[in-house]
Amino acid sequence: MKILVTFEIKTPYIDWRVAYDNHKSARLSAGINDIYAGHDIDNTASIICMFEAPSVESFTAFMTSPEVAAEAQEAGHMLETTRVIGLS
Repeated sequence: MKILVTFEIKTPYIDWRVAYDNHKSARLSAGINDIYAGHDIDNTASIICMFEAPSVESFTAFMTSPEVAAEAQEAGHMLETTRVIGLS
């Protein structure tokens, strides 16, 4: 299933992107494949990602695990702004 995720970051985009790229193996181990990760052309703090994952539930369970959530926050991800949308 394809999953669209949007959120805001409080760090420079390049710093967030390095952390995101460094976390790829953990996503792959959880069965989550990257399709796209970038930012709004007019706002580099507005992140848009698309993934392929078994389900929204498995994706959300991975992303909200304490370790992953802490790493995301450290990278600048403002967790309270996250929107996860399962796509048909």
